[in-house]
Amino acid sequence: MRNTTACALLLSAVFFSSSCNKGTELTPREQQELDEETAVLLPNEIIEQEGIRFILNYAQENAQIALTLNRGTGVTLIPMRMDQEQPYVNYSVLTDSLPENTEFTIQADFVSVTNPAVFDITVIGFTNFNTSKSFTVSGLSFTKANQGSKRSILRVKKGLKKYAFYSVQ
Repeated sequence: MRNTTACALLLSAVFFSSSCNKGTELTPREQQELDEETAVLLPNEIIEQEGIRFILNYAQENAQIALTLNRGTGVTLIPMRMDQEQPYVNYSVLTDSLPENTEFTIQADFVSVTNPAVFDITVIGFTNFNTSKSFTVSGLSFTKANQGSKRSILRVKKGLKKYAFYSVQ
């Protein structure tokens, strides 16, 4: 009888221990979120929950450059919605409108070009606007020959909360 009771207690302890450990296991999504929040951010990465702002810096007397956001990075690009806060300068996109674990391409649309020049694009997150970590690609050149064309300038990889930005130069 003692052996049976001891065995029953031992088995109960093993099952109880197993069920407790299962409660602490993270789902793949929870693990990814934890990894994104605790990893050291590279210079081209930001954590953002609300949205991303894209700001163009250039002399507007030289050109009118619009930005477009596309899902994908290859030949097949699917247009995504991006708000234009100030024409040819300030654009934004809400995080909720972008699918998780997806790659995107930002393209410069050279609406008009009167003089050859350069432009910069800066990416800033919404929630840390005053103290935000930003990512900038500088010295993107254009000429009159670019008028009416589009050029991919930035690749964006969105995780759950982390964004990584890569220049397409």
